[in-house]
Amino acid sequence: MNDFKKKFLRKVRAKLSRVKQEHEETEVIFERACIDFSQAIGVYCNQNKLKSPFDKEKDKEKDKINNKEVFTDPEVKNLYKKIALSTHPDKLIHSNEENKEEKVELFNKAAKAKSSSDLGTLAEVALELKINLNELKFEQIEILEEQVRKKEEATDEMRSSLAWVWYYSNKENRLKLIKGVFNIDDRG
Repeated sequence: MNDFKKKFLRKVRAKLSRVKQEHEETEVIFERACIDFSQAIGVYCNQNKLKSPFDKEKDKEKDKINNKEVFTDPEVKNLYKKIALSTHPDKLIHSNEENKEEKVELFNKAAKAKSSSDLGTLAEVALELKINLNELKFEQIEILEEQVRKKEEATDEMRSSLAWVWYYSNKENRLKLIKGVFNIDDRG
């Protein structure tokens, strides 16, 4: 592996780990913020006899990189095979229960990543299992970097959402934000 590719892979691996953790933490808070925000909207609607804006919820499709062909490459197939060999339930007969559960969870995560052509998640599982990603081609590392970038964008999007802002606002600003959803201003 040439030096440039090694450095690039090292950079992407480090970023993948950091972004994965940051994204997971943000998702937990965002989920809580959305639940609390929607409940507050419901309470406000009931108190003011308004129709909830969530009644006609629009379907949003997540934008995904179409990289199904990358999973036909021998390097990615080999990476998946290494993951499967160390996590497949049939290979865990002599493992303790806790280890078995953890590995089966990783196996399922990798299988889901393969079926949805998610190289980022497959790489996350490999890193968790301390499986080397050095066999990946430069183009595959670029796809991985793009998926990391998309995850960063999704994290930023959650953090800039109205629910997130509401969640971290004081009581007065929360009410202003809710009124803003209904285009109601505070002027008398």
